[in-house]
Amino acid sequence: MSIFNVSTVWNIDRHKEPAGVFDELADLGFERFELAWFSPEKYQKLKEPAVRRLIEGRVDSMHNFVPDTPVLPAGRWKGNAFMLTAPDEEERRLAVKYSIDTINNASELGAKAVVLHAGEPAYSWPMSELLTGLFKQGLRGSPVYVETLAKIKRDRAAQMPRCYSQGLRSLETLNARAVKENVLLGLETRLKYEELPGVEEMEDLFRRFEGGAFRYWHDMGHAFCQEQLGFVAEMEYLERFGDRLLGMHVHDVKNTEDHNSPGAGEMDYSKFIKYFKNNSVLKVFEIHHKSSAESIRDGRKMLESLCLAK
Repeated sequence: MSIFNVSTVWNIDRHKEPAGVFDELADLGFERFELAWFSPEKYQKLKEPAVRRLIEGRVDSMHNFVPDTPVLPAGRWKGNAFMLTAPDEEERRLAVKYSIDTINNASELGAKAVVLHAGEPAYSWPMSELLTGLFKQGLRGSPVYVETLAKIKRDRAAQMPRCYSQGLRSLETLNARAVKENVLLGLETRLKYEELPGVEEMEDLFRRFEGGAFRYWHDMGHAFCQEQLGFVAEMEYLERFGDRLLGMHVHDVKNTEDHNSPGAGEMDYSKFIKYFKNNSVLKVFEIHHKSSAESIRDGRKMLESLCLAK
C-alpha cells in the first residue's frame, strides 16, 4: 500500500463518470484519494451505491470547494471562486456557505480534512504575473524586479487589515462547523506571497483558534516558489508549523511552473523524508493534467524508494 494519496485534480475533467476517475488513479498505484474539482453533477454521482462502495473509507481529504461552486466568477478559478477574505460581504457570505457545504460533505464521506484557501487581495494576479515573468527572464535582482517585489509587499500591507478582518469572521464560522463535524481544516501555503495566510497570519490564526479545527497544510511547490521569487524561505513554514502539520501537497516545480510529477523538476525531496514517514500526515500527489500517467507512477515509485532508503 502506498504511503501517498492522490488528488482527483489530475484526471477529473477527462471522465464523465466518477468510477473512471478512481479506477485510473488506482491503476497508478494509489489506494486513497483527495477530492477536488468535482462538478455538482459528478459529485451527486458519488452517492450512487456502486460508486459509494468504490470509495468507501478511501477519501481522506477534500480541497475546497467540493462540489465546485454553481457559478465561477470571471477571472477566478475553482479553488478561489469566492474568497473567505473578500471585502465584498456578499462574496464572503457565499465563500462561507460553499465552504460549510464542503465540510459537511467531508463529514458524510468520512474524510478527516478539508484544505482551505483563505483569499487574496484584488490586485494580486497582475502583480504576481509580472514578477514571475521577470523571474523567468532571468531578471531576479534587477532594479525592476526589486521594485516590483517591494510594491507587492507594500500593496499587501495596505490591503491586509480589511482582508484579514473579513477572513477572521469567515474562519470563526468554519471552525465552529468543523469542530461540530469532527473535520480538520488545513490552512495551505499559498503560491503567491500576497495571498492569505502568510507566515504572520498563520501564527496569529493558530493562536486565536488554539484547540480548534485549524491545522497547517504544506504545499511543497508553493513554498519552493515563494523562496525562488524572494519572499519566504522554502522550509520556514514547516519549521514554524510542522508540529501542526495535517497534510502536504506533493508535486514538482520547473522554473516556477508547479504541479508537475515528482522528479520532473527542481525539488529536493530528501528534506521531507521525516514528514513522508509520519503516518499521521496526509501526503497527497496534487498533479495537474499536463503530466503523464507514466510520470506520476514513476514519481510515486521514486519517492517510495527514497523513503525506504533513508
